[in-house]
Amino acid sequence: MIYTLMNKNAELFDMEMTNGNIRKIENIHKENQNLLPVRLSGLPDNQADADSVTAFWRNRRIPASRDGIKELLCNLNNISLDALAEKSLGLSLSDQYWIRPSKKIKWQDVNFFTNEFSEGIGDLLITGEWNGRSLLLGSIRGRIRGQKQTIGNFGRCKVAN
Repeated sequence: MIYTLMNKNAELFDMEMTNGNIRKIENIHKENQNLLPVRLSGLPDNQADADSVTAFWRNRRIPASRDGIKELLCNLNNISLDALAEKSLGLSLSDQYWIRPSKKIKWQDVNFFTNEFSEGIGDLLITGEWNGRSLLLGSIRGRIRGQKQTIGNFGRCKVAN
């Protein structure tokens, strides 16, 4: 699938991604190269290459060593870490980089700073524990496709007050 790597609403470049691997980089927006992630800014002639972008992308995933990640992936119909990162648009609470699958989507529509996200994903990201609560990914994808959907089926759980 073709995505645009974004810094908030600034387009950095387009990339073709398959299973978490970047296959091709094109349409590099040279006017925005000063907004590239530090990891990509030191490349020769400020040109992003597929291997460097793949390494950057893989660094954005939830670590495989994170407590509770196996249970989360299992409850999400055995989704891979790469697929989970792609479905969540690479959004993070630590920066403003993300991948945009459609020009209709804006930073203010999806970012975790001003939009709610589920307590389940928050628990996983902050404490490393996943308690079975659902993820917001369905509503993000629903905005992209214009319909609501969910990612996987979750059992009931009690939430301590």
